[in-house]
Amino acid sequence: MTGMKILGTGMYHPSNCVTNHDLSAMTETSDEWITKRTGIKTRYISTGESTWQMAVNASRQALSDSEIKAENLQAIISVTATPDYYYPNLSCIVSNQVGAVSPLTIDVNCACSGFIYGLDLAKRYLLDDDIQNVLIVCSELTSKITDYSDRLTCVLFADGAGALVLSKGNGLFSACLKSKADKIEALFSKTHAPKNPWTNNICDDGLFPNHTEPYIYMNGSDIYKFATNVAPSIINEACASLSLCPHDLNLIIPHQANFRIIEAISNKMNIPIEKFACNVQNYGNTCSASIPICLHEQIKAGRVKKGDKIGMVGFGAGLTYAACVLEII
Repeated sequence: MTGMKILGTGMYHPSNCVTNHDLSAMTETSDEWITKRTGIKTRYISTGESTWQMAVNASRQALSDSEIKAENLQAIISVTATPDYYYPNLSCIVSNQVGAVSPLTIDVNCACSGFIYGLDLAKRYLLDDDIQNVLIVCSELTSKITDYSDRLTCVLFADGAGALVLSKGNGLFSACLKSKADKIEALFSKTHAPKNPWTNNICDDGLFPNHTEPYIYMNGSDIYKFATNVAPSIINEACASLSLCPHDLNLIIPHQANFRIIEAISNKMNIPIEKFACNVQNYGNTCSASIPICLHEQIKAGRVKKGDKIGMVGFGAGLTYAACVLEII
């Protein structure tokens, strides 16, 4: 149950702000339609920044905020579902760019649940005597896998990065990580498959035979039901392991997928919506980066203070879901 101390946070988003009106010029939609169904008003879309560049910018800000030098990092955990390269991994690129010296580097891909998976991993590494400081950075360039002719998905997804520098701490921490892989077809994006030189055909592994394009496919109804069912239960589970209940939490930061989902979770848990941090209206769904971006903003706004117990919950492709409780020390 020994937790972690947040030494610093950072975030980054592209400069290109895309409004609902901008999207209505590209596909059959409107500001009213998007706002009513998602709560999203604006999002940031890259016009050239890569996943690694956004990750590096967020990481540098977190390091500056923490006053920890990059050479004093013993581990870098990068979280992304949209890497720029098959290899090297994003963590090695970040290490190279921020000037770290031989840290452990590992990448995590658990889609929109990835930050909490990475946070749990960081906590486990920090139990090692040899590891004092860990950088975790989530960076997502979802625009490169978004079909802007599909109004059901293109209005949701956006680009951005969030980062934390963590050290050992004696506060409370609990995490619960799960998956529901029998619903794997509800949300996916295939890699771009080149032609097989031996058959001269596009490689098709048969898992999603009706979808060959490398775009996000989502069954919105299934994802809504999944998220609104699992989020309350897994938050309860993470709290229960610390002999807490969700009402004991000072703040809950959910994955910023859709305001309707956040509102439904609030109603199911009978917890006022004011206790849920929400910035989806400004950033859209930035996948794994959404929770650390929101956490960064909440800390900088003074809404998070020492002694607070923060609940965080993510849900996404896989289907994966995860929740944690972190005491701010």
